[in-house]
Amino acid sequence: MSENMSLAPSELAQALEICLLAKQPMLIMGMPGQGKSSIVEQVCEKIGADLIVAHPVVDNPTDYKGFPVLVDVDDKKSKKYMQYMSHAKKVPEFLPFGGLRQLITADKLTVHFADDVGQAQTSVQCAYGQLLLNRAVNEHKVSDNVVFVAATNRKQDKAGVKGIISMLLDRFTSVVELQTSLEDWVRWAIENNLRHEVVSWVRYRPEVLSEFKPTPDFSRTPTPRGIHAISKMMDAGVPDYLQIRMFSGAIGKARATEFVGFLRIYQNLPDPDKVIMDPDNGEIPDEPSHLYALCGAISQRATKNNLERIVKYADRLPDEFSVLLIKDCISNDAALTKSAAFNRWVINHQDVLL
Repeated sequence: MSENMSLAPSELAQALEICLLAKQPMLIMGMPGQGKSSIVEQVCEKIGADLIVAHPVVDNPTDYKGFPVLVDVDDKKSKKYMQYMSHAKKVPEFLPFGGLRQLITADKLTVHFADDVGQAQTSVQCAYGQLLLNRAVNEHKVSDNVVFVAATNRKQDKAGVKGIISMLLDRFTSVVELQTSLEDWVRWAIENNLRHEVVSWVRYRPEVLSEFKPTPDFSRTPTPRGIHAISKMMDAGVPDYLQIRMFSGAIGKARATEFVGFLRIYQNLPDPDKVIMDPDNGEIPDEPSHLYALCGAISQRATKNNLERIVKYADRLPDEFSVLLIKDCISNDAALTKSAAFNRWVINHQDVLL
């Protein structure tokens, strides 16, 4: 929705952390495969919050009442039931269980994360909304340490979302939409050891991060999740003859074919190790796709011992690729920012960094 605030992943993480520390509920919207759930998990880990993951799409409205049981009548409860069941030895009670019980007993900051809430039945959304509003499970009060967060796809994603009922939407202090960001994704990909061939391809074709289109058949279009999947397949050793067919299931046939073609470029690249050894004479490819691939391969090899030579090579590149190469080097190893070679490169390239 245009009226909602759009945030890049790094911005969402910061906004979510603020909401959690302020104990304000947040609803996160976005297309499938962006990593909404992962961001929630990462922020909870960062601030040391417990995380309860719920899936309202498989809930029944009555689940939020608890489990009905007969319990012994004690002195306190006997007064409550005396006018109805004065001679009863047991009385009915709804006991919270599982995640519901955790909501009541939480003794530290705890996030209740309702994933895919937009796919839940209207009746379930109503019940969930009451939990947020009243902060109680029957007579059991939800702990003040609990913060509610939910995520959903959008209606236009055709992922089974019929909408969020207004009563539930009104319970959230902040409603935001996650947008893809090339720089955020590259930083995350490098930190999580995705294949440098995949990272280089996404730099070359950044539009693949937001190319998701819902289809009525079983064809796929790229998403960040699908791109991550092809990196995992490569780590597992998918053979060349299966690459297009397996990658098609993750990012669609057209992009899979293109990516496999990009992989073939690597077979014809200048040797990255030779370029690093002789940066003054190392070959500079003319084709942008080749240069993206070579910069990715070089950045994976960056160390404090060879950064001086890598900077020499970067100084020979067009500004766009010089910045790309050095940024990816320090993303791989933040300690490289303390080197004299990096600081000298920053001083010499202030005009393109500002």
